[in-house]
Amino acid sequence: MKNKIINIIILLVFFGIEIYNFKENYNTISFDSLRSNFWLFHMGISAIYIVISTYILKADIGYYDLILFFLPLVGGIILLCELVFSIFKDEIKNNIEEAYDMEKYIKDSVEEQLELQKSLNTIAAYDSLNVKTTEEKKKFIFEFNPPNIDFKVEILEKALKDEDINVIHYAAVELNRIDVELQKNIKEAEKTGDKYKLYQAYREYINSGILKNFMLTFYLEKTLDLLLELSGEKGELREELLTIYERLDKKDEYEKLLQNLIAESEKRELVELMLEFLYKENRYEEMLKYYKKYSNSGAVLPEIFQGEVSQ
Repeated sequence: MKNKIINIIILLVFFGIEIYNFKENYNTISFDSLRSNFWLFHMGISAIYIVISTYILKADIGYYDLILFFLPLVGGIILLCELVFSIFKDEIKNNIEEAYDMEKYIKDSVEEQLELQKSLNTIAAYDSLNVKTTEEKKKFIFEFNPPNIDFKVEILEKALKDEDINVIHYAAVELNRIDVELQKNIKEAEKTGDKYKLYQAYREYINSGILKNFMLTFYLEKTLDLLLELSGEKGELREELLTIYERLDKKDEYEKLLQNLIAESEKRELVELMLEFLYKENRYEEMLKYYKKYSNSGAVLPEIFQGEVSQ
């Protein structure tokens, strides 16, 4: 009777230890590997409990004797299965990495094509301003309507440097019209009370290329205040905060936010942004440490530092 009570007490103690093990060491990754702290701790305390019950308390633990006999065999089978599945996991991982690289390659190629197309369009637009007559230039200014406002603003600013006063006048009128239209969009968004719609209107304005110097800084600050409110509701907008911080040269806020985003998701793009930031700040040692810490992300160092990685 006494041994039975002691055995129950010991069982409760080991059960408490098992709960502690589950709380501290269990996660989805540890469950998949027999070499994890969770399984090693679990098998260790189980073996200790069986030894105490069998050889010290002389308790009859029944089926535990049978389990002790089959445990090495079962463990070996599970370990073999783990080794087999690890091969497939590596293959799947490689396929995912290849797919990611291909996706990035396609994305970069598309961006290069768009940039090339924009460059060609810019050259063609510049040629139109350089070689056409005054009437043709005026007609071109009013009919020129690319999908990107910043591209149109760039060409109109080029027209402001024309020798013909009429061309300058028409370009200035068109720039003013664009400015008025963008401000109208902001006012209409304010009336709706939709903060996200208002943010989109501000974003279009600050990216248009019309705002310069103080006015650009002023509207960037207003956009930042609005985006800080929205980022609490829409977590995905936090990455857009990075762009505003960078344009306002708020380095501390930029670095802190980037660190938080990387801690949540080790995305290749985010890690490369951090590497680029540290590179621009001449913090080369930190950059190399950061690269090694997040090497699994697939991020790439600036070419000049490629040789440092192997050292």
